[in-house]
This record gives sequence, structure tokens and C-alpha cells, in this order.
Amino acid sequence: MASTNGGGGGKNIGNTKAATKPKGPAQSTTAPKTAVMDPINRGNFTVTDSVGTSLPTGGYQGSYGGGTGGVPASPLDSLSAAPQNDDDWLAGDSSYQAQLAALQRALADSEADYTAQSTKYDTDYNDSLKNLGWLKAMQDDPATADVDETTPGGWNFQDQNTSAGRAFSGQQNDFASRGLLQSSLYGTAQDNLTRSLNDQLGSVNTGRQTFMDDVTRQRASGQNQNQLSQQQARAEALARRATGISLV
Repeated sequence: MASTNGGGGGKNIGNTKAATKPKGPAQSTTAPKTAVMDPINRGNFTVTDSVGTSLPTGGYQGSYGGGTGGVPASPLDSLSAAPQNDDDWLAGDSSYQAQLAALQRALADSEADYTAQSTKYDTDYNDSLKNLGWLKAMQDDPATADVDETTPGGWNFQDQNTSAGRAFSGQQNDFASRGLLQSSLYGTAQDNLTRSLNDQLGSVNTGRQTFMDDVTRQRASGQNQNQLSQQQARAEALARRATGISLV
């Protein structure tokens, strides 16, 4: 290929390339990013670029009281409700309350039954004394007596409707018919009659005391058994609480 030479040191222009502008540092085409807090889920951050594209960051998640960082937990979250004491918890356990109510009703029914039995026996006892002819000791009314005294009990030999009155009258008539009212035999007969009546009175009193002792013993036994049943029901309810089982 022919070349053209200029005068006085001309340049070879046939192989000359166009001059290029020097390159500076590489320019990023990525839009700048800005970190903003999510206004809906407090504590969650997103990164938003200049054109509004939200980019997940995988940072703080959750609300007050949890997460890996960011907004601190609220002091209120550290407060926990005070645990219920046993009595408060049992007050809300319907199974225990039903058992307790049933046991209390049973105890009240037993008490009422024992009271009724005692009242009826005392009525029968007083009737027996009256029919026998025994007058119970009586306390004088201090409002009508100068001195508070007790009238001693004794036999009512004058009442013909009583055993003592009938026995006394029959004995007296028998000795009178024989003219022996002033004899020692009549006095002995009277002593024997009184002794016999006293023995009957003793039997009646012994029977009453035996009955009352038996009622007292049965009442105490029933009360103790009922108390044990209440304690057992309470223990079972608290065991359910300990295992997290509630029958409310």
C-alpha cells in the first residue's frame, strides 16, 4: 500500500487510530438505598431504593418483648400475673366446689337427724318419768322467789294416773283393810315400793344416758369422717391443679 510522506518528518496516517478519551472510575448504575422502619409492624425494617422498591433485610422481627434487636421490649411485658393461692384456685374449681357442697349438706343432714333423735328421745324420756310418777327437780324462778333454790325431785304418790300413785294407793288400801297401817310391816312395804320405783327410775335414766352417749359418739365419728372426706377432696383438686387438669 502506497504511503504518503509529508515533508520534514511527516506522520504515517495510514495506521493511525482515533484517539480515545481516558476512562475515570466506574459509575454505579444501582440506585442508592435508604433504610426505613415499617410503620405497620413496629421494629421491622425495610430498605427502600430511590425508586421506591422495598427490599427485605431479614433484620428485626416481632413486636415489643421479642426479636433479635431493634426496639427494646416494653417494661410492662416483664410483669407477670401473681400466681393464685390454693384457696382462690379452689374457689373456681367447680368439681371441688360440688364435692364440698355435697359433703356439707350431708353433714348438716346428719346433725339435723341427731338433733331430731335426741329431741324425740327426751320427749319419750319425760313421758316415761311422768307415767312412772317421778317429779323432776325444778329450779325456782329467781324473779318470784326470795332465794334461788332447787325443788328436789320425788315420787308423786297422790296421782292415781302414775305407776307410783297406783302402787302406793293399792298398798295403802291393802294394809288399811287389815288394820296394819300403823304396823312396821306397812313401813317396810313402803320402803320396798320406793326402792322398786327407784330401780325403775334408774333404768330409765341409764337408758337415756346410754342413748345420748351413743348419739354423741356417732355424731363425732360422722363429723370426723366428713372432715376427712373434705380434706381428701381438697387434696385431689390440688393434685389436678399441679398436673394442669381443671374440671371447671
